[in-house]
Amino acid sequence: MRPKFAQVSDDKIIGSSSWLDPSGQRQERYQVLTIRDGKIADMQVCGSRRQAKRFANRTRA
Repeated sequence: MRPKFAQVSDDKIIGSSSWLDPSGQRQERYQVLTIRDGKIADMQVCGSRRQAKRFANRTRA
């Protein structure tokens, strides 16, 4: 597994992880984390980076 993270606003982080499944196919998922008071308050899983960016932008406070 290879996780990566990018902060996209004061309270939003987009994380991504990729791995190889048992058949050797590369799998990738993106997570939008909302941070409040130094803790993860919400996490949304998305199938693409584009989806994650749209979600992060749509839910900005």
